[in-house]
Amino acid sequence: MRRAFVPAVLASALAAPVAQAVVIYDFTGDCGAGCTATAEIQLDDTYLPGSAYTASQLVSFSYASPGGTFDAPTDGAFDGGSAGTLPGNGVTTIDVNIDIVGAGNIFTISNSGWLAVFGSILDSGDEFSLTLREQVPLPASLPFILVGLGMLYGLSRRRP
Repeated sequence: MRRAFVPAVLASALAAPVAQAVVIYDFTGDCGAGCTATAEIQLDDTYLPGSAYTASQLVSFSYASPGGTFDAPTDGAFDGGSAGTLPGNGVTTIDVNIDIVGAGNIFTISNSGWLAVFGSILDSGDEFSLTLREQVPLPASLPFILVGLGMLYGLSRRRP
């Protein structure tokens, strides 16, 4: 019984789904008179920074300013019109268009400025920063852990 248990545990650990990394952009915008807005745009792991994205690659979006907060998909689903280009890999063009289902719910950024409209929230400005958050790499120790588990399995099979 024990011999069957160890391979089953090892196989399930190796076959377990790996959490997908997401590509995250952080936005900070000046909306005048001491108003600062922040946003976070998360795209799935198929998105390559500097390329065009589609609505199907958007994972989540959150926006906050003194006027209020908005989160998608919690407060509204992404509309199929959400598409654009985010900077990265040498590309500096910014063309962000995040449409949320519902009348007038939109967040746009271009190289010349930005606009956020969500219900009673109406913010815009010319000054902003949009930065790609660094990805967390695979832990360097993971291959060693897998080798150690394999060695433990091998030792458990040798015992009578």
